[in-house]
Amino acid sequence: MPTYANGQTQNVALCKMRLPMILIIDDDPGIRGLLSVVLRRKGFDCDIATDGAEAEKKLRTHDYDAILLDLMLPRLNGFEVLRFLKAERRALLERVIVITAVAEITLRDFDDQKLVWALLRKPFDLHHLIETVTECAANAITQRSEETALRSWAPERISA
Repeated sequence: MPTYANGQTQNVALCKMRLPMILIIDDDPGIRGLLSVVLRRKGFDCDIATDGAEAEKKLRTHDYDAILLDLMLPRLNGFEVLRFLKAERRALLERVIVITAVAEITLRDFDDQKLVWALLRKPFDLHHLIETVTECAANAITQRSEETALRSWAPERISA
């Protein structure tokens, strides 16, 4: 088994890697279950929220690589969750993939469609959804690693 310069084995290093985290926000237990099983099999870690209020609570304290958001939710609806993100966690807004069955007329005034990663209509194509989640999560991970690299690089350059 390979050993790294710091003495760690490959298995230890792999265990320290974080799986991409997806938040699934949907009140339909069948859809939540399906998405969770399929995404876990594709190598994602999943968190679940059954309504908008629970989603807002989780979004206040966690960073997710992708967020699957149904618009028609109890307590706080998906539009209210988007308003919360726009006001308080704007960076997460671009990681939202809206999955919805609402009528076209309801989406006509959906101005935030330009701010989210994607809008998918129910019933959705599962393979397309997986591709969309993968692209969104990969983008989030790339942004995070670029920000980390910049933070570690900038102080050295400034003090030199």
